[in-house]
Amino acid sequence: MKGRTVTARCALAAGLALVVAACSGPAGDRGARETGAGAAPGDSAATHPQTIADIGLASPETVLYDAVEDVYLVSNINGDASAADGNGFISKLAPDGHVLTLKWIEGGKNGATLNGPKGMIYLGDTLFVADVDAVRLFNLRSGAPMGERPMPGRVGLNDLAIGSDGRVYVTDLGPDSATAAPAPKRGKARRGEARTEQPGGAVLRLEAKGGTPIAEGPNLERPDGIVGGSGKLFVAPFGGSDIYQLPLPPVRRGADSTRSPAAADSAPAGADTTAGGPTRVAQVPTGTLDGLLRLADGAMLVTSWQGSAVYRIAEGGKVDTLATGIDSPAQMGLDTRRGRLLVPSLRKNAIVVLPLPESERRGIT
Repeated sequence: MKGRTVTARCALAAGLALVVAACSGPAGDRGARETGAGAAPGDSAATHPQTIADIGLASPETVLYDAVEDVYLVSNINGDASAADGNGFISKLAPDGHVLTLKWIEGGKNGATLNGPKGMIYLGDTLFVADVDAVRLFNLRSGAPMGERPMPGRVGLNDLAIGSDGRVYVTDLGPDSATAAPAPKRGKARRGEARTEQPGGAVLRLEAKGGTPIAEGPNLERPDGIVGGSGKLFVAPFGGSDIYQLPLPPVRRGADSTRSPAAADSAPAGADTTAGGPTRVAQVPTGTLDGLLRLADGAMLVTSWQGSAVYRIAEGGKVDTLATGIDSPAQMGLDTRRGRLLVPSLRKNAIVVLPLPESERRGIT
């Protein structure tokens, strides 16, 4: 499994809609494991939405399921999402909701730097974490730091994906378009030089010493969630309601080692790496989109802050509501062993557990 791309079929039943009340009330008014059906989150018999709360999470942004160790990794912003405050952390939870290690990786401890960690993926035993102005690498088993890819001048690195070319891509929300000053004309920055942020954000390809934008500007509408497809990337913008796709750019031979072992170079040295513009794939009923998850049958799941909802988008673009009533739903994870969707509620410091229909769990391995 590469990050959040699901390699087993797990399509959701069309038209299924769950109303989740667990995260719509005041913060702190729910227990650590609200079950609704009398079953703990780790119980395979649980068939109702449940909530993991009051366990010390601090603005959880992403949940990532590690199938090898059968644990949930949760990135915690813990403060200002764009500040270099050094107090971010990653938690390790058991599937039944109890905390294995609240601050498994913690900013300022054991050589780790974490400011406002958000999106996470893994490739082999390397964990990639988007963190304000850098993508940081850690050992997935030990949590030990393994380096970073700094991107000076960036302030909103948010989510990560692995493309079909085996390369790692990251979204940058960019400055808030409501407050950002007009950006100067784009110019090439020298290696290591801080560049001026573009209103509208950017999508970047990870390189050995940073990141190369493949698309940026207002038409991206502050890209947030991102997943890979065949020859393309799908993006959910925080500043809009349209899921769009971007074509993968050609790769310069020998440009970077941040890729899967099976990836092959697709362009000669010096080839142009500028991708085309966004193409709309589907329009979601509500905006302020955040998390994006792509299933093996081509369907996608997306979260919406405006709708407090999770939507399912069929490959042809048809949109169904999967769940509503989830405050500030961020980047989802998928527990393939138990057939459940894991949705962090950022402002409620909780994780909502949504079981997939029983008929669909047979397709998950």
